[in-house]
Amino acid sequence: MKRFEMAFPESVSEACQILADNPGSRPIAGGTALSIVMKEGIYAPERLVNIRGLKSELDYVTLDDDVVRIGALTPMVDIERAEPIVEHLPTISQCLGNIAGVRVRNTATIGGHLAHADLHLDLPPVLAGLDAEVCLSTGSDERRLPVDEFIRGYYDTALEPAELITEITIPVPEENTRGVYLKHRYFSEVDWPCVGVAAFAVEADGAFSDVRVLLNSVGKSSIMAVEGIDDVIDSSLSDEAIEAVAELAREQSSPSSDIRGSAAYKERMAGEFTGRALRAIRDEEAN
Repeated sequence: MKRFEMAFPESVSEACQILADNPGSRPIAGGTALSIVMKEGIYAPERLVNIRGLKSELDYVTLDDDVVRIGALTPMVDIERAEPIVEHLPTISQCLGNIAGVRVRNTATIGGHLAHADLHLDLPPVLAGLDAEVCLSTGSDERRLPVDEFIRGYYDTALEPAELITEITIPVPEENTRGVYLKHRYFSEVDWPCVGVAAFAVEADGAFSDVRVLLNSVGKSSIMAVEGIDDVIDSSLSDEAIEAVAELAREQSSPSSDIRGSAAYKERMAGEFTGRALRAIRDEEAN
């Protein structure tokens, strides 16, 4: 690994200023993803900006006017167990409980998770299905983007060089919303997903509406929203309707072959796990 300098800002404004003054620098907190790409030589910065000292500002999970707010430096394990998440956003808790191992979740932060923008990330399709937004700050100004606009592609986000992710906001879902995240791992329980599927629907008296299905690992980014669902779904989520959505997922997937399977295999798994997720929602096995 190439030698680098480390800066230790004491505020978000100072961190953003250091990033602005040092093109190519990168913030680091948990470092669970960044350290890997540095060791592999994918990224070789001359300076890192250590933002762990900003935890007092950016480590929290709160419920405010039917919006759950998560500070960017909040560790995954704390989000998984936080009362507002467990009570109002259980699909997020379920998803986080299946990411890597507990040692990684104790260190990794949600801001770093999103900024990494790896194709196989678990949380982005869940957050996108829940209409989450990412807050980006320069210290003096901020802007908010839906998470599916923030993540633009493989290792590609809308984050500008002098910006930090400071917060993720998620509106409390409509009552009777059911959600589930399922993933298929080829090697082990702590491996990246071969395919992950987040599915959501609103149930009322046995009828389902606002059906959403989003996948990772099989598109150009970690969020692939299945399109055309309203054209093939019925309010009962019948087996025929579920299979039609599963077929859409297969058709719209564009995976690459790698050590976790061929492109054809991943396409089949995209359909298979889409079907499983929707059946879980229909049969009251979802959160």
